Amino acid sequence: MSRDHFALQQSELELPLTIRLEGGVSIELQTITRSLPKSRASGVASYQNKSVFVKFFYDEAKSLRHWQRDQEGVSYLIDSGLPTAQMVLASKSIEPAGYVIIFEYLTPTQSLYHAWKKADLDTQEGLMKTILAAFVRQHALGVCQTDPHLNNFVFYQDNLLTLDGGGVEKQSRPLNRQQSLQYLAEFAAQLYPHEVSVLEAQIPSYIAARDWLDEDDDLPLFKQYYVKSAEKRITKMLTKIYRNCSAFVEYVLVNRKAMLDRAFDSPEMLAFLQNPESQLPDDKAQWLKDGNTCTVWAAVVNGVPLVVKRYNIKNFSHGVNRALRRTRASISWENAHRLAISGIKTPRPVALIEVKKGLIQREAYFITEFQPGVSCREYFSVENHSREGQEAMAAKIVQLLQRFFALKLSHGDLKASNLMIGDDEAVMIDLDAMKLHTSHSEFEKAKAKDIKRLLQNWSGQPEVLAWFDKVKIT
Repeated sequence: MSRDHFALQQSELELPLTIRLEGGVSIELQTITRSLPKSRASGVASYQNKSVFVKFFYDEAKSLRHWQRDQEGVSYLIDSGLPTAQMVLASKSIEPAGYVIIFEYLTPTQSLYHAWKKADLDTQEGLMKTILAAFVRQHALGVCQTDPHLNNFVFYQDNLLTLDGGGVEKQSRPLNRQQSLQYLAEFAAQLYPHEVSVLEAQIPSYIAARDWLDEDDDLPLFKQYYVKSAEKRITKMLTKIYRNCSAFVEYVLVNRKAMLDRAFDSPEMLAFLQNPESQLPDDKAQWLKDGNTCTVWAAVVNGVPLVVKRYNIKNFSHGVNRALRRTRASISWENAHRLAISGIKTPRPVALIEVKKGLIQREAYFITEFQPGVSCREYFSVENHSREGQEAMAAKIVQLLQRFFALKLSHGDLKASNLMIGDDEAVMIDLDAMKLHTSHSEFEKAKAKDIKRLLQNWSGQPEVLAWFDKVKIT
């Protein structure tokens, strides 16, 4: 089960699960592909000796409402003649209690999310034309999806299908210009910021397909809606990283609290969260970093290589000083997710652990997947790599920084060791001093400081400096 989307390794539903329906029939849920703990789950099941796709709603308070809303949305799609998976049966379940919707099982399919993420620019432009053509048809019929996740669209037999009826709404007339641009902006917010230009470039084609005349304020209005939608999405997603949801699990343990990426959840991981120092090497020479403020080492849980960064409390007064402030581990946890949401390469954040003794903050841990590779400083050592490869990597680093700075972010400690080179790409690490700026003047100062700090690493290598100057960091 891939960690690249929110499929769960763990669930309160034990598989295979037999679900008895009204009328004496039953289904056997065999796999869970998406889940919202204690609420609903979706996956492949067996029904009347055939494979089907099932949505199982089992929240005691909300399952009926969600089940009815999902059916209603699917009916809007089907009645409007829009491509979607056909509904086989909607029924109340007797044991376990809840409601199910059974759909035909379509295979093979490819989600729009996966098609988009593996596409190059030319392919993305082609995909966007297909997506906007589908939106033109939907919007002209008064149909839209209120939460347009890329995983809610799949390709099947060369058709783009809309899934997840729970987010589908229909009005009696076509979406007007303002509603349409708002919807396109909400869809654009699902993309990485540097990908939005692909959609933006095709807005005139969408306008023409709706038989509307071009207006000068179409693009400015779209950009205005996009900024608000993107900010709202990031805020929403960053609140989820601190609570139980489909993507994260919270553990409240003795004297500590932990947040964990649910894709890594397991009994072995839980034991590790309770004592991450069980894998701290006795030999300090094997530590990745030994400092007063932090200690870093490598670990392996369930065969997954990890990096553990412990933020130390130097003494009692330091603990008191930190007691009323956010831990640096929490800041790193949030900043890593902010970068991941925005398409900026950083090691995948796995867990956050915060330890307290009474009201006094003690150690805190930030755990990521291990990032193979070398530091930026080592990579640009003349003897290690070809000049052509180094020049190409300098261009990739500049592109990374351009995307980073476009988000009004500053790193705060942009030395060469905080950029890793692995798998032929640049990756940003050490995020506890990263800051989002609201003041343009403060951002420009912080950005200039970051750039100056980075280039200082090659003050004695004019050729490397020339590569960075050639591609410019703007």
